[in-house]
Amino acid sequence: MKQFCTLFLLVFSTHFITAQVDLSGALTGTYTTLTTAFSAINTGGGSGAVTATITANHTITAVAVLNQTNYTVTVLPSGNRTVTGSLSGQLIRLNGADNTLINGLNTGGNSLTIRNTNTGTGATVLQIQADATGNTIQNCTLEGSTQGTNFPFTNGVVVIRATSGSTGCDNNTITGNKIRDASGNLPRNCIVAEGLSSSVMNDNLVISNNEISNFWMSGQWSNGIFSYRYNQAMQITGNHFFQTAARTASGADTYNVAILVDDGVASTVSAGFVISNNVIGGSAAYAGGSAYTISHTGFLGFEGIGATLGNSPVNSIQGNTIKNINFSTGMPYAGQGYWFFRPLSVFGGAFNIGTTTGNT
Repeated sequence: MKQFCTLFLLVFSTHFITAQVDLSGALTGTYTTLTTAFSAINTGGGSGAVTATITANHTITAVAVLNQTNYTVTVLPSGNRTVTGSLSGQLIRLNGADNTLINGLNTGGNSLTIRNTNTGTGATVLQIQADATGNTIQNCTLEGSTQGTNFPFTNGVVVIRATSGSTGCDNNTITGNKIRDASGNLPRNCIVAEGLSSSVMNDNLVISNNEISNFWMSGQWSNGIFSYRYNQAMQITGNHFFQTAARTASGADTYNVAILVDDGVASTVSAGFVISNNVIGGSAAYAGGSAYTISHTGFLGFEGIGATLGNSPVNSIQGNTIKNINFSTGMPYAGQGYWFFRPLSVFGGAFNIGTTTGNT
């Protein structure tokens, strides 16, 4: 019979994380930060389940990295907990980690908010990378501020990026979260996914039932979800996209897109996408509240769903709703082509659109 002990991870002198640890892992000791706790798991050398319960608010001052181990790690809050930081990179990095669950619960008085207030190009709340597989981020509030003008503008509040490895970041799930701005500093992108190559693709990423809001950058592209390249069989379903306040652009051409799935330079190898039952518009979930209001005296482009993908497996766009939008532009043309308001656009690939449930 396996034996278990209780491990107390000291975050500050009064901040505790409690974990139940399989004794085969030799994870004993006291730690001053979540970063050092992850370091202990990385070097534990054992296997089994580790459940860490966050019981106090704290600040991350150096990226908390979890590497691939033989542990199954679960992170839960006790009470309403906030983890903050102002890092130019990620607050949390799942670096090849498998089977990790970060669950904010949002029940019984328990919640988890993770916030990065840094506005730099690479500032991210959480990044999944390097063949990290089978991870789930759910029921959390994830707040970021990343902006930047770098091409291809692939930084966001949450990033799934196969930075290295041989298989890609497969079977990861982002579900039931609120993904938005940190303290009014608007992120350019909320969720970004990018594989490494045509042979190292991210497979079976599920992005479902999230509230995704306040993605905006004047004079640039901004996206709620941006699948840039080398992603396969992605499911984007049941999400809500909205702006809680009016956005006004100035200066250069501005593009605001809720869901952009663009194979980029990958010669349309990404395919098998399902984009279904998403709601775009309004100032709250379900396209509620006042209108999703964006304007520009120059050129402004809006796109609800924009897709450029491959042919096989066939892609599907079903049952999406785009409504309650107040849009105005001073110009009907820009260098990207003759467009300004496109609720649903397909530029390449094989698609079933509205064949089972119509889009509205």
